[in-house]
Amino acid sequence: MPLAATQIVCLAFAALAAAPVEAPKPDQGVLLQYKFREGETVRYRIEQDATFVASKGPTREKQDTLSRTDQQFKVVAVDADGTATLRMIIAAARMEYGFDDAPPTVYDSSQKDIPAAAFAGVRKAIGRELAELKLHPGGTVDSVRPLLPSEELDAIPGKLGLEGEGPSNLFVAFPERRIKAGETWSDTFSTRVVISGKLTQEVKILRQYRLESVQNGVATIAVKTAPLTVLGDPSLLVQVIQRTTSGTIRFDMQAGRALARKVEFDNMEIGWAGDDSSYRAVSTWTETLLTEPTTVSSR
Repeated sequence: MPLAATQIVCLAFAALAAAPVEAPKPDQGVLLQYKFREGETVRYRIEQDATFVASKGPTREKQDTLSRTDQQFKVVAVDADGTATLRMIIAAARMEYGFDDAPPTVYDSSQKDIPAAAFAGVRKAIGRELAELKLHPGGTVDSVRPLLPSEELDAIPGKLGLEGEGPSNLFVAFPERRIKAGETWSDTFSTRVVISGKLTQEVKILRQYRLESVQNGVATIAVKTAPLTVLGDPSLLVQVIQRTTSGTIRFDMQAGRALARKVEFDNMEIGWAGDDSSYRAVSTWTETLLTEPTTVSSR
């Protein structure tokens, strides 16, 4: 190599060596927020498979429930701060329940058959706007306004989670600050148990989240729930047996919505109706984002 060229190369290396090296940026964490566009419709499929077994001495009763619901959120407005006004629609549903070895009772909104009385309220609700919700970007539901008459909403099993603590289960309440993998946050909600007759007691439920990882723009979050209120009586504990759960959430940070959620429980309570009694509850609940439009069943 000619001397001049050698000098140029040496000078180049010297310049690189003298240049300051930028330190790696510290992990700033991630800000988890919902994002919606006015006019879009966000669709989910919700499935649940649950079994409940009650035993008292030699008597044993089992109930199985299986459901699949296609749920839509129509975005009717988005405020400057990102708060979205959503209208909830049940596009389709298939539900069944059975007792012991008897054939299950089934309702399928895609069929024209007249459903059993237990599903009549669901049939009337298919394809209609059920409620209007205001959702803050952080996942808190500011308000819920039913769009169905109260008597029609009352006829829907569980009122589709639109009352009580239900709206807080539709979305994840995120912290307002940036968080890193391994950090936790929590919220609480209340339910009630019946002590006797019309006498009830409020029970606080703790819901705790943990950011497990962030990969390729998807946050994986673990979630657990458990009663905070101390209940020593098995007859009260059995009423919150479905409140001790564990699950995972996969959240697309760029799109600003959950890709999937899964919640499970397998709990047993002994002595809820005497020393020779037991009650077991097992359930798997999943919610999956649908990327293709779903057909709305006709009522």
